[in-house]
Amino acid sequence: MTEIGDSVAYVLIETQPGKEGHVYDTLKKIPGIEDVHLLHGEYDIIVKIASKDSHHKIGKKVVYEIRPVEGVEMTTTLLCLKPDAFLKSEEHL
Repeated sequence: MTEIGDSVAYVLIETQPGKEGHVYDTLKKIPGIEDVHLLHGEYDIIVKIASKDSHHKIGKKVVYEIRPVEGVEMTTTLLCLKPDAFLKSEEHL
């Protein structure tokens, strides 16, 4: 479960036609993936990933654990920024 201070990302996934169920079931078993949902539209699946360490671990999970799943065609990762990232950047203006 996500806690304050965790790095969080959402990954949008396009699958091969007819492979949505297999990809969904496989992703549900990967540790660190908090939520998996099937979608209608341009993307087929969205997952939520959280990491206590850093966004680098999230990137490794996408590259080495999600993309290799049979049926995954493409991923788009949306890394969530922590609110203090904006506060720190405003200090430099």
